Amino acid sequence: MFIKVTMSVVCIVLALGVSAVSAITPLPLLGAAKEVSVDDQVATAIAHYAVSTHPGPTIVEGYFDTVDKILATKRQIAGGELYTLHMKVKPSTCVIGNPDDYDSAKCTVSPSAKEADTRICTAMVHIRVWLKPSNTISKWTCN
Repeated sequence: MFIKVTMSVVCIVLALGVSAVSAITPLPLLGAAKEVSVDDQVATAIAHYAVSTHPGPTIVEGYFDTVDKILATKRQIAGGELYTLHMKVKPSTCVIGNPDDYDSAKCTVSPSAKEADTRICTAMVHIRVWLKPSNTISKWTCN
């Protein structure tokens, strides 16, 4: 009898301990978006892809937009990889042509860009390497 009571008490104490630890440190959700460093090279390349091919109007007509600064990035595994990027975008020095002409090293922020030309944009880029094209911009909004 004493052993049964003691085992019950131990189980209850363990359950309460696990609950207390869970309350302090929540378990990560499987499949949830995770923060990515704004300095991540893959995220930076995806941000430049987004500004070179986004479906919306550019800041200065006839010129590519370019990434001035990445503010936040999240990555989620969702039928491929889904990147959500928040970034400062400004007009670049490169004339719009084929998106393959965009080069992040050459298409820098235009020296004539004013602070008023800055937009904060959110891009969602879905990467599915088994499809052609493998990258899709599923959202592009700016304010």
